[in-house]
Amino acid sequence: MILLWVLLSQALAQVENTDNFIKQIESRFAPSINLKKDVGESIPRYQYLGLIDREKIIQSKLVQKALKRLGSVQRLRDQKLFGITDRMIVRVFEKTDEHDFFYVLGNNNKVSYRVHAKYVEDLALTTTMDEPPRQYSEVKVRKNVSPYDRDLFWMHELAAGLSLGNARWLGDLANDTGVQNGAGFILKGQSLADMGERFRLGGSLNLENARHSSSRNAITMQNISLGLIGKTKPIETNNFLWRLSAEFRYTLFGQLSQTSGGAQSRTRFRTTSVNIGWEKLETNFIGPWSWGVNLQRDFPKLVNQEQFVSQNTNEANDSLILQLTQGVNW
Repeated sequence: MILLWVLLSQALAQVENTDNFIKQIESRFAPSINLKKDVGESIPRYQYLGLIDREKIIQSKLVQKALKRLGSVQRLRDQKLFGITDRMIVRVFEKTDEHDFFYVLGNNNKVSYRVHAKYVEDLALTTTMDEPPRQYSEVKVRKNVSPYDRDLFWMHELAAGLSLGNARWLGDLANDTGVQNGAGFILKGQSLADMGERFRLGGSLNLENARHSSSRNAITMQNISLGLIGKTKPIETNNFLWRLSAEFRYTLFGQLSQTSGGAQSRTRFRTTSVNIGWEKLETNFIGPWSWGVNLQRDFPKLVNQEQFVSQNTNEANDSLILQLTQGVNW
């Protein structure tokens, strides 16, 4: 019995010495953490010293990171955890320790906290705007407004052109095969409003004057007409701005004047005209201006049949027009 008691005493002493040895290791290498308040994070009992030198971490590049909501950060001086209740941006050192922790630089330029990489987000894509060159586009206020509810954008234009037209219709109208091709001028005013993304539509008032010579007399044509005109908005091709136009006109007042032997006679007529054009766009101190070429076809009819011939002509008048246009935005 005495021998059994001695053996039992030696075993208990050995267990006690072993437990004391383990506690000595814990107190020397891994002191326990006093969290005081649980933030819902599973924290290991032992916090081993990092294998990466703290100085190397602090010497790494300083970057911005966003803290994730419901994560946690750890205070270094007492290893206390604090919950992240809102998203926030912090400055951390780019290099992490062996446990994948980022070290946070506070507003006082001291490193007092660290946060695990799983609780941060990269801000590289959202902070590139702050890198030189700092050039930003102006913020434009956009409103969903129906095109039928907003004011029209008007463009008013004045145009002048020189025309060269054939004489087939005058020769047929006057029953004179000796009528020659004639030259003239055109003055016009037009207003156009935006219609959608690509076109402008409006009206025009036109004054045309042309003179033709024949074997018997000289014939002057005067024509005042109203037009419905459409133009494309500026089209850019390799920094070259241009546009197309199309116009339909109808005569308000048209008159042919003939001078023969000192006597003059006048005859009323009307025309329906179609005009298509191409313009090269430029800009000056007044506004946009253009130069271009137009092709025009007139379909003339006499107002009465008492003069010239007993029936209307079936010929058309074709003209080539060189035109300058000056616009003013309204």
